[in-house]
Amino acid sequence: MLARVLPLDTSFDAFGATYLVPERHEPHVAPGVAVSVPWGNRTQDGVIMELSDADPSGIPNLKPFTDVLNMGDAWATPQHLAVLADLARRNFLPVHVAMGLGIPADARRRFLKKGPCPFFRRPDRAPGAETLAFTADRDGTMKESARLLGPGLGTWAVLFPDDAMLDDFVRRHPQAAASCAVVRSGDTEATRFRAYVACAAASKPFIGTRPRLTWPLAGYDGLALVEDALAPQLTVLRRPIWCAPVAQAWRAQGLALRTVACVPHPETLHRVLASGGKPEYPA
Repeated sequence: MLARVLPLDTSFDAFGATYLVPERHEPHVAPGVAVSVPWGNRTQDGVIMELSDADPSGIPNLKPFTDVLNMGDAWATPQHLAVLADLARRNFLPVHVAMGLGIPADARRRFLKKGPCPFFRRPDRAPGAETLAFTADRDGTMKESARLLGPGLGTWAVLFPDDAMLDDFVRRHPQAAASCAVVRSGDTEATRFRAYVACAAASKPFIGTRPRLTWPLAGYDGLALVEDALAPQLTVLRRPIWCAPVAQAWRAQGLALRTVACVPHPETLHRVLASGGKPEYPA
């Protein structure tokens, strides 16, 4: 058996390298499983991207990988790998850079110390629905975000544009936030790791900022992107160019996608709806 492995800290191409899977490790390998591989005169941590039963005799200088990490449990689900590969392709990033965003180095260090990763492997699902919810003010946007995090709608991840708006939500809706995993850009490594574990396992609703789109969200039922339009030019049209494609990639993996935007200016709303979409207006 052969494995295409992507070293997580460096790579000379977008595809990684092919390694021979030792027979003793065959029962423990799958896409997303972390392995230690020889890389030049040293070893590196990597993630298996795919497996193959191709004949190894035609591949020169084929080496076996060194070890399976974390008892063969995955550092990424197939859904997560697909989203990160799509991020790399759309933004002309080396794949190992995109993988480093989705599987941060601090999380990898702690996984190696603490044992198996708690990934909740969700079965393949059909693409999720996509909806828009426009509100007239920030208070309405916050209430709609709290509703998505409440009971009865499944388990959602809600991502805000920045830490300031996230903190505003926590102040306005402390009870909703108390039941969630919350991560901010400036949090400590230990806090980020706890949030990463909760996110990977989808064990509780998740609140974060847009960069967390690269985290493993496959276990969630829905993903909400919150916008704050305080002026006509600050609308959903302003979203960073990498954000919408990554969100759509998660939707393709089965998450419902909902954009919640504060649009107080009628002329802005007309521009946003030029394509003929029909948004909802939460009370």
